[in-house]
Amino acid sequence: MPLQITFTFDGTPHTRPAGCLIGDFLREQGLRPGRLAIEYNGRALAPAEAAHLLLRHGDQLRTRPRRTDA
Repeated sequence: MPLQITFTFDGTPHTRPAGCLIGDFLREQGLRPGRLAIEYNGRALAPAEAAHLLLRHGDQLRTRPRRTDA
C-alpha cells in the first residue's frame, strides 16, 4: 500500500497520506459534508457514506452546494 495517494478534488490535484477518509478530507477543507452534494468517481454519495469511504490514488471527488427545495 502506498504511503501517499494523489486524487482530484473539484479539478485540483491533492496528495494525502493513504487511509484518508472522504469526510475527513472535506472537513479539512473547511466544508461540511452534510451541506454538500458529493460525487465520487462519477457516483453520487450520501454524506453518511462519504464519512466512511477511503480516498484512493487516482480518485475523482467533486462537490457542490446541496440543493434545497423552497
